[in-house]
Amino acid sequence: MRIVLDRKVLFLLSSETRMEILKKLDERRMTLSELSRALNLSKATVKEHLNKLLEAGLVRRVEEGRKWKYYELTSEGRRILYPEEVPLKLILSIFAALASMLVGVYELLRFKAYKVEKAFEVAVKKVPTPLPEKAPMPTPAKAPTPLPAPTKTPTPAAIPSPTPPTPQPEIAKKVPAVTEAAKPLVGIDFHFYLGLALIFVGVILIAYTARKFR
Repeated sequence: MRIVLDRKVLFLLSSETRMEILKKLDERRMTLSELSRALNLSKATVKEHLNKLLEAGLVRRVEEGRKWKYYELTSEGRRILYPEEVPLKLILSIFAALASMLVGVYELLRFKAYKVEKAFEVAVKKVPTPLPEKAPMPTPAKAPTPLPAPTKTPTPAAIPSPTPPTPQPEIAKKVPAVTEAAKPLVGIDFHFYLGLALIFVGVILIAYTARKFR
């Protein structure tokens, strides 16, 4: 990455003390007292150098409450210290955020497609299939058969036989049928929540990248 520096910035960077301040702030944000102790300089000297770095946009001041005032590097200050690494981090952060959001959208579409498919299957099962009608079979005409002459045969006396009791059919218990629509979608809800989580992570990464490299 090509960095264009004006004369004012070049003059500021010509000071070894100001470069040491940038390196210390690269480790973590620090207060004026912490910088004074780390550089073994007076607060007034450190304050003078910090004001020049603030004017050049290489350092910014973050106030937390009325007491604590921290100084930290800006994206321009990081580009001064790491002219090649910062763009690579920026590209990787944006790529990770976009990949996370795309996978999240895919998971949501997968969940939606599964829901539509299950609803279609339930609707198809509810429609009764018509049975084909049976064609009537022609019955052949019966030929007359000669009847034999009746003969008298003695009829035996009928012996009464005990009739067994007819068993009563048991009343089947009615079990409520569970429809397909009422069954829970086992495991498919995981894709819905996973999609939302990935999209949320992508948004957080974009916001973090924009704040860090602004």
